[in-house]
Amino acid sequence: MKKFFISIITVLLLISLVGCSTMVNIQSDPSGADVYINNQKMGKTPYKANLDDFVATNYQIILKKDGYNDFNGVLAKEAKVGAIIGGIFFIIPFLWCYGPSPNQQFVLTDKSDVVGSIIINNQDQFVISIDDKELVQGENKIESGFHKISYFKDGKLVATGNYAFNNAEYYEFKM
Repeated sequence: MKKFFISIITVLLLISLVGCSTMVNIQSDPSGADVYINNQKMGKTPYKANLDDFVATNYQIILKKDGYNDFNGVLAKEAKVGAIIGGIFFIIPFLWCYGPSPNQQFVLTDKSDVVGSIIINNQDQFVISIDDKELVQGENKIESGFHKISYFKDGKLVATGNYAFNNAEYYEFKM
C-alpha cells in the first residue's frame, strides 16, 4: 500500500511538472522577421521556442523585417491546466500555471503606413517626459512600443514607469 501511494505521488508530481514550459510557435505576416525575446535575438519567423510558464515571467517580443515597422509587444499568456491540477496536490506548481499561449501571430505594417501613437499633453500640474524627452503642450507623436514615462513637479521626479503605446491610438494626460 505504501508503494502504491508513492507511485501515485510520483505520477502526480510528474503531471504537475509537465506544465512547466510551453512550446510556443511565433509567426508573422509577412514571415522571415527577426525574432527578439527579452532583447535577445532568437531566429526568424516562423520560430519555435520552449518558454517557461512561471506566472511572474513576461516575454517582451520584438519583430524586425526590412521595409516594415518593428513590432514591440508582449507574448500573450494563458492558464495551464496541467499545472493547475498538479498545484491542487502539491501547491508549488501553481507558480507555473500561467504561461505563454502556444500560438502567437503578429502582423507587421509596411513602413509607408502611418505608424505611431499620439500623446495629448493637457497637463498643468506636472512636467511629463517620455524616454527623457519633455512633452510639449498639445499633441506629441511617438513610436508605438514600450516607453519610459516620468512625471516631474517643481523640478523633482514624482513617478516613473514603463508603458506600452499602441499604434494609431491616442493617449491624453490631463489634470
